[in-house]
This record gives sequence, structure tokens and C-alpha cells, in this order.
Amino acid sequence: MKYGRILVLMKKRDTPLKAMYGALLEWLKAHDWEYSDVVIYQLADGQFLFSQIDVIETIMTVTEEAGLSDRLLLVICSAYLEDQFRLLLARFLIDDKLVEEMFDRSSASFMYNLGYTLGLITKDWHDMLRNISQLRNTFAHRPEISSFEVLLEREPKWQSTLNNMQTWTEEEKTLLPREVIIKVFMRLYALLQFSIDHVAAVGQRKRLDPSIVVGHYLTRGITREFLESFLDGNWISFSDEE
Repeated sequence: MKYGRILVLMKKRDTPLKAMYGALLEWLKAHDWEYSDVVIYQLADGQFLFSQIDVIETIMTVTEEAGLSDRLLLVICSAYLEDQFRLLLARFLIDDKLVEEMFDRSSASFMYNLGYTLGLITKDWHDMLRNISQLRNTFAHRPEISSFEVLLEREPKWQSTLNNMQTWTEEEKTLLPREVIIKVFMRLYALLQFSIDHVAAVGQRKRLDPSIVVGHYLTRGITREFLESFLDGNWISFSDEE
């Protein structure tokens, strides 16, 4: 029996697993799917929302493509996040050629500022997006900065930025700078999908409450068979069963 996997991105301590799995099962049934790669968002009011997106596959692609250097990692992560952000703004703004022209002429910094002032992302998401963008620009426009080691040796001030990014990941163990970037990217990519699907749509346009998402989880290949088995009381491992 194939059960799939759940990867915790941000876990609320008292996450009600039975309620979460029950909500996911109903969502899969509503879409007539046997299984799907889904991000689960736990809201402050106890509800769960879902987005069909394979963040894990994206991460695997990014790390494979960016294996040659830290510079390439930041360039690729920035490109994926900028594309995701364009989708977010396009979902929110009116369907007009001017929007496409604006994207063509806009920097990542302008788009992130616009998204924040429109209430589509929270302040901490905005800060992390800006951090990655600024790191990307430093690596991209300064050939002598070839790695994080060189960056921190020449400009120690960046250590504070990386420490803040590490704190945002909620990872207890100390991470290497490259690992910090990947962790931050993974969370941002999933959270931006939340805004694309559940904030920017017509009829849902209101400022995003920073506390609305209290937990979110990636799933890969979670089946209705597994969910029904769990809800019937046949417990298996939360995160490691395949």
C-alpha cells in the first residue's frame, strides 16, 4: 500500500492530525482525486486550506540545477520566486495588457513592495523575498563574490541577514548559508501559492493577516486510501512512511 509523505514546513504544536487528514480527504473527494501533491495550510481559526502544487519537485529541480555554485543557487531561487510573484500579482490585478508591460519593466524589489502594499504578502514574507533578491544581486553583479564563504569574509554584515533568515525557517540546528537559502525558498514558494489561491482571487481581496497561517505542510502522493485508513484508526508514521 502506498501512503505518500508529509513534510512539515511550519508546524503548530497542537495540530489536530485527524481533523487535518479529514479535511484533506474531503478536498480530494471533492476534486475526484485518488491522490495528489498538496500543500496543507492550517489557519488560526482551525480551518485548513489546500493548494495543489509539488513544492518538493521544485526544490529537487532547484538544487539539481544550482549544484555548481552558490551564485547559481541564488539566481535560480530568485527566478522561481519572481515567477511565482508575477502569478500572484496577475491573479490580483485586472486582466489588461498594461499589467504585462508593467511586469516587463519592473524590478523584483518593485514587485515585492507592490505586493506588500496591496496586502498580498505579510511583512516577514516581504523581508525574506528582499533578502534573497539582494543576495542574488550581490552575487550576480560582483564576480569576485563566488561563494558564501567569500561573501562573509569580505562583507561580514551579511551574517546578520543570514541569521535572521535562519530564525525565520524555525530550524533549531545551525544551517550552512546554502541550506538557509533553500529552506527559506521552500517556505516562501509554498506561502506564495497560498496567496495565489486563497488571497488574490476576486472576491477575497483584503489585507493578509500575518497570523492567519499557523502551520503548513507539503504532501507528496498522499492517497485517499491512506487517509481513510488513518481516520479509521490505523495509525502510521506522520512523516516517513512511503
